[in-house]
Amino acid sequence: MKRTLVDWGVEKKLNLLQTKAQTTHAVYDRLVFNKFKEVLGGRVRVMITGSAPISKEVLEFLKIAFCC
Repeated sequence: MKRTLVDWGVEKKLNLLQTKAQTTHAVYDRLVFNKFKEVLGGRVRVMITGSAPISKEVLEFLKIAFCC
């Protein structure tokens, strides 16, 4: 059940990101993605990658998971 909810949330938020450039969703952010933020302390403002380009898929997932 949890896996299905996460899959639906990722699918919905990726669709919003690609169509409307929106990274938030009221329901899925509360139920699923706030837990991602809590793992990193809840107050992440900047994430830096180095040495190699980040793939499009990973970057999109980070955008939807951390609502930025």
